[in-house]
Amino acid sequence: MSQSEDPVFPPELEQEIFRFTAELHPSFIPTLLLVARRVLIWIEPCLYDVLRVTSTDIHQLALKRIVTKPVEFIHKAVRHLALEAPELDIGYTRDELLKLFKGVIDFAPGSFLSDDALGPDVLPLLAGMRLQRLSMNLMDLFPVAVDFSLPMFTHLTHLDVCDSTAVYLEKVMTCIPILPALTHLCLVNAARRDTALAMLEKCPRLRLLLILWGTFEEDKYQLERRPHRYDVRFVIGEYKNYWSDWEQSAKGHPECMWLRGQDFIERKRRGEIEATRYWLS
Repeated sequence: MSQSEDPVFPPELEQEIFRFTAELHPSFIPTLLLVARRVLIWIEPCLYDVLRVTSTDIHQLALKRIVTKPVEFIHKAVRHLALEAPELDIGYTRDELLKLFKGVIDFAPGSFLSDDALGPDVLPLLAGMRLQRLSMNLMDLFPVAVDFSLPMFTHLTHLDVCDSTAVYLEKVMTCIPILPALTHLCLVNAARRDTALAMLEKCPRLRLLLILWGTFEEDKYQLERRPHRYDVRFVIGEYKNYWSDWEQSAKGHPECMWLRGQDFIERKRRGEIEATRYWLS
């Protein structure tokens, strides 16, 4: 190589460099897309890795762009999907939408985007997604009996149960131990503490059990603290903005509740936090 020649990386290494840069600095993606056609092909999917369907302009623009892409591109690109705006009419039925995003591994159907209800009949569509993370009201899927033995739950590592009925949460907690890959679980504060702690004893693989309280309830929690030795994996916290935190979690941001909870547990194990403290702050 002469001194005037620029160094040339192997295509595989060049692709890894651009993809790593795009993942580390998402705001650079629009600029990186202009470098060369091969770079566009490599990193354009990164634009749609996390897709939130909302009424905001930026999310609407992303949705309008992604649905114009080839189906194969959509399946590979969108991995984290949140449906947040039930009032929107995007021209897709429930089944069409779920088939379109069958490559999703992280699904949060907060409110569905069509007149079709999210019921048990949607289970076959979710089964085709190979889900690793799920955030929803489980009663929509299992109005009578919770069935975590279905193959669709085999790879589930993170489960955020949004149901707020104490009786139903008791059913859910009874079934949690059969989830083979679950490491992170989130429940609302309607969950009974004694039941939750008993469940933890049956779940050695579970790294974090996060119970959500409202911000206004922290004083009440402090008054109810007892000098008991609870399971270190038991953590109480609160969401200031549920969907913003969901997005942070999807992107692996250190300030998301999952990672903050893990860090809290590690600090307790090192003795940096007193044993009876469970409120995440």
